[in-house]
Amino acid sequence: ARPGQSYRPDEEHHQDVIGEALGIELRRKEALDYRNAPIGGGAMSAETLAILAGSSDDESDDGEEDGNHDGPTAILKRREKFTRAQRNKQK
Repeated sequence: ARPGQSYRPDEEHHQDVIGEALGIELRRKEALDYRNAPIGGGAMSAETLAILAGSSDDESDDGEEDGNHDGPTAILKRREKFTRAQRNKQK
């Protein structure tokens, strides 16, 4: 074991080892934060937010003119999954 890592290390050696370990952990955390940070800095333009929210003028006008808008109360029924035998039978 290196100095400062023994059972009863000198205080000075032990603090040196702790400082080195802390430096390594801080660099590791900075690297993870940099890797997980959004590419554009996290700020989105108003145009991008409008597209994501679906509140652009073109889309909202089309839905209102058709009159077929059922709103959030419409329930969509999912197709049931076929078993392997049913899928083979379709072929």
